[in-house]
Amino acid sequence: MVSFHVSKEDAALIADIVARALPRLHRAGASTTMQELSMDITAVHDNGMPLRLFELAVAHDFDFMHDVAGIHANIDRRTGHLRNCFVPRCAR
Repeated sequence: MVSFHVSKEDAALIADIVARALPRLHRAGASTTMQELSMDITAVHDNGMPLRLFELAVAHDFDFMHDVAGIHANIDRRTGHLRNCFVPRCAR
């Protein structure tokens, strides 16, 4: 079962990350929602691949989009784990 338990501070950072990423993903042709992307990042962070969320939130665009798009493309939504050996650059 996927866990979505993060601190209020982490939830705020995830919201900032999603707000920054969503327009970029849509411009690139992705059809994700704010809720879906938020759940993807939260699930990865809370289920075996903790992220350095502040570093991700302030990362340069290339590294930022590598991590966010990679998470979105490689998450197993049944487990919250990442597939295909993908490791975000801002993983702990």
